[in-house]
Amino acid sequence: MTESNNTFQDVTPALQAAINRGAQRYFEHCKKRIPSFTQQHFSYPGAWHTNKVAFGWDLIKMPVNLMWAPFFVLLQLTAFILGKCNQHAWRNRLLKIPNGFGTDVQKHSVNIINQHLLGNRQDPKKGELHQYIADELARTLQCNLHQGDNNKNNNHSSNNDTINTEAHNQRLHAQRQKIIQAIDPITTQALEQYAITRTASADITNTLISTIAGALAFKKFTPGGLGLGIIVAALSAKHQQTQTFILGSTLGGYYYEIFPPSPSAALIITCSFGVMCTLAVVASFSGLITDPIQYYTRLHHYRLRKLITHLERDFIQQNSSSFKPKDQYIARIMDIFDTLKTQF
Repeated sequence: MTESNNTFQDVTPALQAAINRGAQRYFEHCKKRIPSFTQQHFSYPGAWHTNKVAFGWDLIKMPVNLMWAPFFVLLQLTAFILGKCNQHAWRNRLLKIPNGFGTDVQKHSVNIINQHLLGNRQDPKKGELHQYIADELARTLQCNLHQGDNNKNNNHSSNNDTINTEAHNQRLHAQRQKIIQAIDPITTQALEQYAITRTASADITNTLISTIAGALAFKKFTPGGLGLGIIVAALSAKHQQTQTFILGSTLGGYYYEIFPPSPSAALIITCSFGVMCTLAVVASFSGLITDPIQYYTRLHHYRLRKLITHLERDFIQQNSSSFKPKDQYIARIMDIFDTLKTQF
């Protein structure tokens, strides 16, 4: 549910219009940077610098995140349903549950977007949004001062107008700081959602890798680690039974080709877990392949433009972040398909 913010409540219409103009100029400038930004960070050699940080703890964090991702999406859907049922207390509790361990690749991607694309700095006063809005407010204030000077000349106002102008400038500066700070939680939420797309992309890559591996190695359709794990378990069980066949391994091979043995539940679990962990480790570096592909297919351009468009709309309307990419749900649909495939 969208939550409203009252940051603009005490701002005059003229100042609000100036703020909106400054924000629109800022976000339009961010959109113009998307082509050069994606080329620098998601095409080679930039893709290597973006993904090389996966060497390290990401090799452990990524498998855990991929295992946790289906449960996290289920919790998000439950929170959405609770929100529709006006159970906001339980909804807020579920929304506070983390989406997994923050990986170094996610943190690096969020940082380069925040700094190089959005132009944010540790000091908000040096951020580009602050500068654009400050410029528009300065123009508006300058126009007001010119009008005030004309009125003074016409009406012979007292020197108290200078004091009132200084007090007005102080109030204007305080309001500007409050308005600029309103973008921080919106940006944070949006970038958290963007970070989730990195895990979802790795999960989708897992599905594609397992499908290709199953088709090439086993001539089977295996859309996921579970399906591939079951096939590996079946082949392992067949190999074990063939080696211990009473009439020898040669005849055992022919026999179990006709009557394949059923793998035990423990073997299926072990093989599936091993396959999933292997795919997860491979997925840690999947960005080396998927980032250039998404760059040349312009998926990165589309996703970042959508991110900035939502940031602009949410800032002007003073709403909470509405940027909710669908990548994680696509990955979960593939998981469901993989599970159904193994059952039938």
